Parts: sequence; structure tokens; C-alpha cells
Amino acid sequence: ESGDKDVIIDGRIIRLFDFVASITTLKRHGVNKVYRLESSMINVTTKNLIGVVLIIPILYRKEKISCDKRNNTDTSYKIIFTPCKFYACEVYLEQEGIYGDVKIEVLDLELIPMDKDLLSFEVPAMFSSYFTHRDRSWNKSIAQSLVSAKLLFGEFNRVYTIGNYSKKIWNLAEILARNADADADSNAGTESLDTRIDTLIMIDRDVDFISPLLTQVTYQGIIDDTFGIENGYLVLGPTSNIGKGSIKMLLNSSDQVFADIRDSHITTVFSTIRGRAKEIQSGYDKRHEYKSVSGLKDFVRNEFKDLQSQHKSLTGHLSLCENLMTTKTKENLEYLLTQESNMLTGTDEKDCLDFIENCILDKDVISALRLMCLYCVTHDGLPPVQYNSLWLQLLQSHGYDKLVATQYALKKAGLFKEQTTKKNKFKAISKKLGLIPKSPTEVELVKPNNMAYIHGGRYAPMSCKLIEHLLTFPNSFREDDEFQKLLNCDCSCTINPSISTTQKNPLVMVYFIGGCTYSEIAALRFLGRQLTIETPIQGETVICRVCGDKSSGRHYGIFACDGCSGFFKRSVRRKATYICKADGNCTVDKKRRNQ
Repeated sequence: ESGDKDVIIDGRIIRLFDFVASITTLKRHGVNKVYRLESSMINVTTKNLIGVVLIIPILYRKEKISCDKRNNTDTSYKIIFTPCKFYACEVYLEQEGIYGDVKIEVLDLELIPMDKDLLSFEVPAMFSSYFTHRDRSWNKSIAQSLVSAKLLFGEFNRVYTIGNYSKKIWNLAEILARNADADADSNAGTESLDTRIDTLIMIDRDVDFISPLLTQVTYQGIIDDTFGIENGYLVLGPTSNIGKGSIKMLLNSSDQVFADIRDSHITTVFSTIRGRAKEIQSGYDKRHEYKSVSGLKDFVRNEFKDLQSQHKSLTGHLSLCENLMTTKTKENLEYLLTQESNMLTGTDEKDCLDFIENCILDKDVISALRLMCLYCVTHDGLPPVQYNSLWLQLLQSHGYDKLVATQYALKKAGLFKEQTTKKNKFKAISKKLGLIPKSPTEVELVKPNNMAYIHGGRYAPMSCKLIEHLLTFPNSFREDDEFQKLLNCDCSCTINPSISTTQKNPLVMVYFIGGCTYSEIAALRFLGRQLTIETPIQGETVICRVCGDKSSGRHYGIFACDGCSGFFKRSVRRKATYICKADGNCTVDKKRRNQ
């Protein structure tokens, strides 16, 4: 819109605009003021008003538009819906008599780069939209983001969907891709990219509710649990006891110190910081090596500013780490983690239920609700007696007006329910995937050897172990796969026969429908490193890289079964030369490897 204007943005997406356009950019385009959408009247100082909102029938006070209309005020209104516009919204505006006084447009949101390996919509309402309200209004935006990824990186070789929403969204993405008119410029840009995404794995959040319910103990995870990370930033007020005044820290890999410690277990962070402090000090000491003014100038110009930046970052993270340890010590973190571990293993159930009751008595309603949900997910519900008594205690201590709606939402999502069967779905999945290590002491925390390190060696995230299974056994979900029966959800595998993988280390894109935790991100980064160097994770089965059979270990530089390694050994000893009759296109699998 030309001319001066004011913009009103829905509070749930207002922070997203920091990634798209700064205040300076908006002012350069004629924006005078930016308001947060509220129920109170807004004094508009310009003739143009633009509202950017999520789908809400009541957008902002219709009285304001009606009042301007009665007073013949020369003000124009535009409403921009995101992620889509419903017919019901137009009907509502028409019923209020203001449909003809506003312009309506739709804003398609795309994934926002939060880090080098992390993209996000950064809309917390998406979880409740899908799993509480069963609202599919985000389907098109998510599907469109997949189409955009295909245009940038080419067709996916393999696509796995785990969950009902994932399957529907991928089907929609295929329809949008077929209907899209890709122009010549887009195709040229796609062909010129060397990087391709080989595998896409989409997973619904309700497939693994356990991981987000557990206490996070990686550095970035525990920051998020304690203070909250919004749109990649940690914002602390003056009462935080960290530095002077308010603090706003960008938490991504552009901060070298943070990149080193973000995925570390909290108990190992201090030793890493100590090592970085020594490196920075040795960097400062280099100035004594320069004997000339020109050499010292080069040091100040090239190295000194970077050292100062790292020093400042190190000081901030050290203060933050001390604050975290003090806070968690007061909360008796170790005992909380023990109770969560007992719920996962199904031991000391009475102590777990007593601990939940103590949380209620201590007025810690958030912890009580979280642990009740965790118990329900790991035990297929609360025992009938505790189901009624614990919720009654919550209602009596915190009030019906606040918790009735919460109970309804948790039931709708399947997070709070009464135990009706002795069968334990989680125990079967845990055993199949090896989610719980035999002993936490087997898992290294300083130099991790198992992704379970993110929970102190007690548990590996189900979502990440599922992803590891798919990458290890690529033909999963194609036939009568037992995992589909265990997960009890719609799973699929789509293979594009026209694409062959030429990259040495193919890229994998993991798409969580409904959000993920920083602990899961840390586990996936660990998994990526393990797969890149072809090192098996302890206790896991790795396939033969030749025929797909079960590997017996590393032979001749790769993981191979006894049959293939024996064939190669005999070929080397006999100095035999073989020629493929199918010009290198024959199928080598377990059934046909001896032909």
C-alpha cells in the first residue's frame, strides 16, 4: 500500500516479523507504528490500517471500523489472513456490515531459517491447532513449504511419513507440486544446486509425546525449559541476576562458544567453557609475540575483535550456566530425573504417583500436569483410583475455572486418560527400538557414544530412534512392517525410481508436524555425525552396505555381512576379475547375492 500506514499484528506471530522485516525496513515502506492485536480500541494516526492475523473470526474491535464509517473518517482497512482465509470470516464481516469497507488478502508463511541446520514456522499455536482442536488450516502452508524445498533442492529420493497428518500433508504437497507452473528460471536455479535432499522423513508429534514431556538436560534444552527461547532469542529481564539490566541473546551457531556447548549435557558444559577460556587467553597472549607496530596492528585488526566477541559470549554463558545450576539445584533436579526414569522403565510406580501428589501439594501445577501426562503416555493411562483422586486434588487446590478447559484439551490430545488395559504399548516400542540403555553408566556424556546422552543415559528419544531405524533399514514401511502395528498410525514409504543418489553423504530432512524439542535436535545432530562416519551406535543393528542383510561388523572399510565380506576376501586372494552382465544395474540383495 502506498502512503503512510499503521500495522496491527496478531501477538502470536508478531515476533516472526523480526526475521522478515525490521522496524527500519517497515518505516522505509511508510509504516508509522506497529501495534500488537488486542481487544482494546486502537487509535489510528494514518489513513491506512493493515491487520496481519491468524485465522480468528473476531479480528479486532469491529466497533472501531463501524465508528469510523459513521463519522465518515477517511481511513482504509486491509486484513491479511495467515495461513489461509475461511469463508466463515467473510460471512462474519458481512454480517457486521463492514465487508465492503476492508480489503482482504492472504499471506502464505514459509519456513524460517533459525540456524544452519534448522528451519521452523515458529508458531506455537500449531501444536494445539492439530492435536487439540483437530484444525487442518496449516496443511497448505506446510505442504507449500515442501514444494518450495523440492524447487530448491530437487525431487526427494525417498519420503517416509509417520502419522496421519504427515501422510495427508505429503499427499497435498504432491498435488500442489503437480499443479505448480514451474517457470524456466526456477528450473535453472534448481539444476545449478549441488546440494540435494535425498530423504524426507515426516513425523507427527503425537507419535512421540514422551520426548517433549521429559525434562531437558542439554544446555540449550535446559535454557528453554527454565527461561524459554522465543524465535531463537533468549530474553531476560533485569531481575534475572545475569549481567546488568535486560539481556537479549541470539542462540545459534553464529556464536562460536554457544555452538560448542549447545548440545552438551549440562554437567559437561563447565569443562568445555574452561577449555574455551584457555584458548581465548592463549589468543590474547599472542600479542606478546609481535615485535613490530605493523604486526601488532594486524593482530588488532584480524584477531583482537574476534577474541573480544568470544570473551563476551563466554562470560555471558558462564553466568547463565551458574544461574541454571543454582535454579535446578533448588528444584532437586536429580530426584525429578529419577522419577521420570522410573516412569519410563515402569519401576517404583507408587513412588512416581506419590511424587506427582507432592507436586500438587507444593502448588507446582505445571510439573504435576506434565508428570501426570508422562505417566499416562508410558503406562497407557493412570490407574482408575489415581486418575480420579489426583485430578480432584488439582481442582480443589487450583480451581475449577482454570483446569476444566485444560483437562478437556489434554483428553482430546490423548495425554490424560484412565488406564483400561494391562497392555503397555510404550514398553513394546521401547524394547523394539532400544530406547532405554541397559545401564546409564555405559553412555558417555563427555564424548557421547549413544544419543541417550541427551537424557543422561536414561533414554533415547523415540522419534530419533525411529528416524535412525528408517535410515538403517530403508525398506521399512514398504511391506507388512511390524512398526506400523506397534505405532498404530498411518505410515508410508515413497521411492522415486527416477532418482539415484550420487552424494557421498546424502542429506536427510526431518519434518516434525507439531514441533520438536532442543533435545531431539541435539540427538539428530549426533545421529548425523554417526551416520556420516559410518559408526554403529552401541547396541544397534546395522545393515550390510552391499546386500542389505544384517551386518556382522566392519569389513574392508564398510559394514558388511559375513557372506559379502567372504566373497570380497576370496576375490582379493584369487585376484579374480568379475564383469556385470547388466552393465552395473543388477540388483544385489540377500536373495540374489549368490547369483
